[in-house]
Amino acid sequence: MAPDVDIPTDAQRAVAAHAEGPLLVVGEAGSGRTEALARRLEALAGRGTRPEHVLVLTRSRAARARLRERAELMLERPHEELWIHTYEEAAEALLREFALEAGLDPFFTTVGPADRLAILLDRLDELPLRRHEIRGNPAGLLARLLRRVDLLKDEAVAPATLREWAVARERSASTPGERERAEREIEFADLYARHDRILKEAGSFDGGGMVLELSRLLGNRADVAEEVAERFGHVLADELEDAGLAHRAVLEAVASHGNLVCAGDPAQATRRFRGAGEAPLAAFRAAHPGAAEIDLGQPLRVPGVTRFWRCANERAQSQAVAREIEHLLAAGEVPPERICVIAGSGWREGRLAAAALEERSVPFRYAGDSAFFGRPEVRDVLAWLRMLADPGDAAAVVRTLTRPPAGLRSVDLAKVTKIARRRKLDMISALEAALESPQLPPEARDRIQSFLRLHRAASNALEGMRADVFVRRLIERVGLRRHRLFAASPETAERLVNLSRLADLAAGWTRRRPDGSTREFVRYLAAVGEAGQRFSRPAEPPPANAVLLAEPEQVKGTDFERVYLLGLSRGALRWGAERSDWIPDDLLEGARPPVADVPDALRARRAYLAISRARGTLVLSRSDEIRGAPTSPSPVYEAVATAVGGDEEFHEEELFGPAEGLHATYRML
Repeated sequence: MAPDVDIPTDAQRAVAAHAEGPLLVVGEAGSGRTEALARRLEALAGRGTRPEHVLVLTRSRAARARLRERAELMLERPHEELWIHTYEEAAEALLREFALEAGLDPFFTTVGPADRLAILLDRLDELPLRRHEIRGNPAGLLARLLRRVDLLKDEAVAPATLREWAVARERSASTPGERERAEREIEFADLYARHDRILKEAGSFDGGGMVLELSRLLGNRADVAEEVAERFGHVLADELEDAGLAHRAVLEAVASHGNLVCAGDPAQATRRFRGAGEAPLAAFRAAHPGAAEIDLGQPLRVPGVTRFWRCANERAQSQAVAREIEHLLAAGEVPPERICVIAGSGWREGRLAAAALEERSVPFRYAGDSAFFGRPEVRDVLAWLRMLADPGDAAAVVRTLTRPPAGLRSVDLAKVTKIARRRKLDMISALEAALESPQLPPEARDRIQSFLRLHRAASNALEGMRADVFVRRLIERVGLRRHRLFAASPETAERLVNLSRLADLAAGWTRRRPDGSTREFVRYLAAVGEAGQRFSRPAEPPPANAVLLAEPEQVKGTDFERVYLLGLSRGALRWGAERSDWIPDDLLEGARPPVADVPDALRARRAYLAISRARGTLVLSRSDEIRGAPTSPSPVYEAVATAVGGDEEFHEEELFGPAEGLHATYRML
């Protein structure tokens, strides 16, 4: 849905009318920062500046898309491609343009977190990890270490700098514990350096690496810096509160002429280390003393109605939100893309909500880079691969049975599960035995026989084909691509692309591991998928014709008619506090919250970010039980309930909801 064309406020007019020189724009969530920057771009174009000569930078892709959409709506004169990008996108474009000056191959590739994780898993034996506990699955450890690498790059902390600091700590250590911690930091610095070397050898860059490389280029080549500054006579930046030292260095380099307008809200800083959102604004004031400042005033976007849910457990909560959304869509009250479900207790709660939405055939999308591994069609293929590699993987067998092409009814699946439990068989053997059972109707027997034929054919081919060939054949033979092609859904094209991307992952792995078996690829893909779902990255703009399922950090720069904030129990919204010591204080610039205050600060910022997304109805929900243990409401829930008032709506778990037999089977397994 396109943003509303509202009459600008006086503060927004002042931002647009600002002549030259630095300007800092501050405003709460919903106060119109994006609108103010878009109107400034329009005003600059009206005063003779070509729009493509204005560089606009954001931290999130959603904010970038919203700014671009708004600007293109406002600009009436013809113009070339607008330079409205995230820092990573702008860095990539400029590095390709000035590849010779930077000493780079202009055809370098870019890799995301899941891609980098896959590369490190392939070269696990080369990584210095002796002092880091892997505990079985290395994907979880490597995913955590990659998040730390990204954070260090945001703050322009190089591997050599970190290693130098760690070596000094080791030399000054007075206890065995201090020495062990310092040695672990030395090992991590070596891992960080090895990670960058591996990417460089592959001709690849991650997002943070591109921003650092552009910063180095502009700092080392005055001619390039002058050419870029001359091209972009004005620079605008949104979401300054999330800009790390590396991003601010790029800003100052491309805006050496001083025509820099930055907008920020410290309370929305979720991507800065320890949520230190005040530091970038303080750095701007220090770099531009006497710069003008404009406060946008009160927010223009506030929830119209706030409701409070108390649910019996997590399952009841997921059922309640899926049921209400289904009714809203059926009645045509709200389009799906204007609804957002925010998981307040992390990715596990998001998966529960996704399962409930999937039960009722409500179209939804996961947010961020992890979305690929959560897509139903990808999970279907993963289930087939896991089942073929391990027939004892009951959860995988159940999914393949209940999804197309088998489509076994939940009541028939429950009967098969009882046979498996009673005779102590794996699910595949139980299916063979179930064919002789008089309890199953003829239709169920036909479906099982068809499924077993596919299973036998795929099992026979598993060891004899390369992983990439096997995955493509499996998608075609099982009919997953054909089913998606003829499904009456507006998202059919995206589903087909996702299936092709999965086959491309197999092809890439085969190139890196030409001697690897398909069974090894399945284990690798399962590990990458599990760890990849834990990467919390900002969302793209809200998807069309689908409900967005996200974490609080992933909805920045968006707004919705209805927002459901789930899981507001006592410990909600506080994850990530363990990362508070990932960057040593000695290597940081600017003020930041003390480590002890970080959990509560993270909770407050995430709650503010989630709640401020709602234009119409806001639903705050909590559960009486989590995994069977009683829990109390979050301070956020209590504070809003006290301030707003209103009665709680209680939701019990449905005993006979959609596919309830299927969930009963999952619980039995």
